[in-house]
Amino acid sequence: QGWNVYYRGSVIALDFSHNPPRTIRTPKASFCIPQERHSYIHSDISADSVEYEAESWSLTVEHKFCKKQDKRAVKRQDVIYELMQTELHHLQTLHIMAEIFRRGMRQEVQLDTEAVERVFPCLDQLLLFHHAFFAAMKEQRHSSTQPQGHRNYLIQRIGDILIQQFTDENGEKMKQVYGEFCSRHNEAVSFFKELQQHNKRFQTFIRQQGNNSLVRRREIPECILLVTQRITKYPVLLERILHYTQEETEEHADLSKALAHIREVIAAVDMRVSEYERHQRLQEVFNRMENRSAAKLKSGHTFRKQDMMGPGQVLKHQGVLLWKTATGRLKDVLALLLTDTLIFLQEKDQKYTFATVDQKPPVIPLQKLIVREVANEERGMFLISASAAGPEMYEVHTSSKEERNTWMRLIREAVERCAAVTIQDSCYEVQRLLLQESGRPSPRAQRLHLPSVWGSALQDQEKQRNLEKQKEEAAVAQRLHDRLRQEKERWERECQARKSQQGAQESMLEEREKQCQVAAERLRRERVELDEQLEEYQQNLERLREGQRSVERERERLDEQQKLLQCWKHGPQDSPPTANPHMFIPLDGQQVLGETEVIALSFTSESMSHRSRGHTGNGSVFVNEAALASTSVNNRHVHHRRNDASTHNCLNSLLAQSNGRQPSGAKTPHGQHSDSQGWMMGTGYLYSPAGRHGKNYHKVQFQS
Repeated sequence: QGWNVYYRGSVIALDFSHNPPRTIRTPKASFCIPQERHSYIHSDISADSVEYEAESWSLTVEHKFCKKQDKRAVKRQDVIYELMQTELHHLQTLHIMAEIFRRGMRQEVQLDTEAVERVFPCLDQLLLFHHAFFAAMKEQRHSSTQPQGHRNYLIQRIGDILIQQFTDENGEKMKQVYGEFCSRHNEAVSFFKELQQHNKRFQTFIRQQGNNSLVRRREIPECILLVTQRITKYPVLLERILHYTQEETEEHADLSKALAHIREVIAAVDMRVSEYERHQRLQEVFNRMENRSAAKLKSGHTFRKQDMMGPGQVLKHQGVLLWKTATGRLKDVLALLLTDTLIFLQEKDQKYTFATVDQKPPVIPLQKLIVREVANEERGMFLISASAAGPEMYEVHTSSKEERNTWMRLIREAVERCAAVTIQDSCYEVQRLLLQESGRPSPRAQRLHLPSVWGSALQDQEKQRNLEKQKEEAAVAQRLHDRLRQEKERWERECQARKSQQGAQESMLEEREKQCQVAAERLRRERVELDEQLEEYQQNLERLREGQRSVERERERLDEQQKLLQCWKHGPQDSPPTANPHMFIPLDGQQVLGETEVIALSFTSESMSHRSRGHTGNGSVFVNEAALASTSVNNRHVHHRRNDASTHNCLNSLLAQSNGRQPSGAKTPHGQHSDSQGWMMGTGYLYSPAGRHGKNYHKVQFQS
């Protein structure tokens, strides 16, 4: 009525007589999925896919229920939901491979079982494994449903399911199944391409499945790749679940154990894949060798091609080495490190043969092989074969120091394992001989003498073997001791050299630090000096600019005086100058730089230009306060009286000169006002430069 899967020490039986199928626990039974139930399982998976259509757990449950949970709980449920959702998708991929591709290749393309298995190895075991895993998680989800609503659920424990899935019997089955499937990945894809090129029925079948909605445009190589990658997704999901799980709880401990076990499974699968690839490489080399290829060993035995693929022979490592000849030449050889043998091959016409260099055997047994470094050569190593037939030494080189170290490490590990195997085989041989001799029938007379004879002989042989073994062990121990002593001495020399080098570097650093401090102090002083020089330069520059501005003002003043003199010299002499603020007359013929006082005379235009009209002009003079009173700010209107004789005489003289008359006999023109003493009234301006800030004029009224 269904199929059984192993889970938690018992068997989960899915009973398909009910709709939907119910899950019950039964005692242990064999794994089986009846062929007629595949379609029903596929329909059940289709129903589950509807339930896991949402992108996250947060979108599956009710919004109010989600809001009640804290953020870490929501994140944890989202990751668990993602684990179940991706597991369901993985099941869908497996069913597409089984129900569509594999069934079609059998029924429509009519391929035999062996050919189908080459494309889809271990497919039924994978289906069983992942069906059981998803069924356990689905059962846990149903048991975690909340009473508030059938949509709401909160999975509290999933670590126990993960431990059950990746440990013990299930863990071993997972290593075996995924190890075989992943190992044959490249072979399956290559065979698929070969079928696609040469089988027309297969080509037609693949084209037809391209339009199948269930396939969703997935081809066989893509499905195979998805299956091989699934096992690598579990650690990432488990780490995320563990991150959002409260520490120091049973769930946290279970998740940590499950994570460690899944990593162990992945490591075992990787090792299985690596071994399979090395076996395929050894098979390729074997196929490219001549059938009669053989090599003569030092002991006289013959090593044939077929011995490479003998029972127990496993390729541990392979690569190209450089075999140094007696003449110093380096010859390329392919080195194969097997379980108990190191083989050197050379390629010729795309065929491999045993290498022949200096008449040395190309096959080296590992039982008594010693590996040493070449002095002053970081890429070279010596291989010393200490066999009973006579020692033999080989010098080989690699392309880098790291590759040399890898070869030395792997060869030493292989040698150690092959000493252990030899001792174990010797013990088994002694036990076999003792059992044979003790079970052999003999007459009564022989029973009196032969047991003691055979016993003493066997005891002598065993003693001899024990002595030889002890000698070998002592020699090995001595060699190890010597090696350790040499390594210790080399390490001490390196430590001493590093210590000396470190001391020299420390002294150099201290000296350098002192130099840096002195340089920093010098730079600081230079910076202070430069700052002082910069400040002084700015002050000098400011004084220079101020002096330049003074020179410019003085130049402008001199230009204006020169223009005034030129105007008086070349202008008409019978008329006074018109009012012009830029015309200056020095007082009393004196000129003082920077503080010279000038009176500029300005007459009303009508009184000076039309003498005949009798218009009397009235003027005033503005006096520069900076020249007369340094504390005054505003202009003052100053009236000059008759008692200021010097000022009146000076002004009168200037006016008389401007009119072309003598001051003593001057007559007042018609229209001008004059008093009885002959003073003439006019308007003038007294000018004095106001230092650096401009010019001030003071209006002065005078009479003449």
